[in-house]
Amino acid sequence: MILKIKLIYPASYLKHKNHYLLFSNANIIYKYLPEIEFILTLDSHDFNKVPDNIKCIGRLSRNEVLENLIVSDALLFLSSFESLGIPLIEAAKLSKPIIVPKLPYSLELIGENAYYFDMGNNFLNSFLDTLFLFIKDLKKNNVKKSVIIPEIISTDSLMKIFIKKLND
Repeated sequence: MILKIKLIYPASYLKHKNHYLLFSNANIIYKYLPEIEFILTLDSHDFNKVPDNIKCIGRLSRNEVLENLIVSDALLFLSSFESLGIPLIEAAKLSKPIIVPKLPYSLELIGENAYYFDMGNNFLNSFLDTLFLFIKDLKKNNVKKSVIIPEIISTDSLMKIFIKKLND
């Protein structure tokens, strides 16, 4: 029996959240990494077919997202654009590993303590390489755990950063 590695992606079904990348590559990912299960906060009835390695658990409350994040092996974040990715901050507060595109927003929010992949034309190979690295580190009990960025320590701090980003 294969031990499942659970990666949660708590995100609404919006184009820039890039859920299609998982759905369109799910079979290839499963071929190489059958132990990975992607947990999405989407409703399965919104899709004609949900691949075997994707589990849609529906829309969740904030507390339910946090509960699922705690029991998951890592946060997956596929967004190509964010002003302030709240799940990234929540995962960092919980010292959870984060798998995320290497983009300015993610580098600014989490720094180097993440597993990065390329969102460009080489997405699938980069994503698979990143997943292989994460699994290797997980098996060695040596994963990169995200850490809270010092200036993001409270809701007030988050709001100040968010307002600053809006004004930039």
